[in-house]
Amino acid sequence: MNYFKINYNRLENLSQINFYKLVFSLIIIIIVLIFISCIMYTYNSINLYGYYNEGILHIKINNKLSDKIKKEKYLMFNNLKTSYKIESFGEYEIIDNEIYQNLSLKLEEDFINNEVGTVKINYDKKRVIKYVLDLFK
Repeated sequence: MNYFKINYNRLENLSQINFYKLVFSLIIIIIVLIFISCIMYTYNSINLYGYYNEGILHIKINNKLSDKIKKEKYLMFNNLKTSYKIESFGEYEIIDNEIYQNLSLKLEEDFINNEVGTVKINYDKKRVIKYVLDLFK
C-alpha cells in the first residue's frame, strides 16, 4: 500500500508541459521559415567540361538544356564568373540514347588558349517557396 502512495505523491507533484508555449514557438518558427523562403533563391545547375580556344568556349550540352542556356547571362569557367554570348550552335551527337549539342560561347574574359576546364551554368532561378510548392504538384 505504501508503494501506491509514493507513486500518487509523485504524480501530484509532476510538472505539466505548457502546450500554449510549445504551439506558440512552433508558429513563430514556421513564420520565420516562410519569411526566409520568400527571400532566398534557388537554382538548378549543370557541371560539364569545355575548352577555350581563340576567345570561344566549346562545350557539349544536353539538347533539353540548350534552350535554357539562352536565357542565362553568366557561367563559371574554372571558378571564374564571366558573362557569355552564344556564338553558334553546332552539330548534334547521340550518346547513350541522349541527344547532345555542341555550343560555341563567346566569353567576356580572356583565358589561355587551349585551356580545358570545368564549366558550371546555373539556370531556372526561382524562390525557395516557389520551388517547395512546385514539389507538391
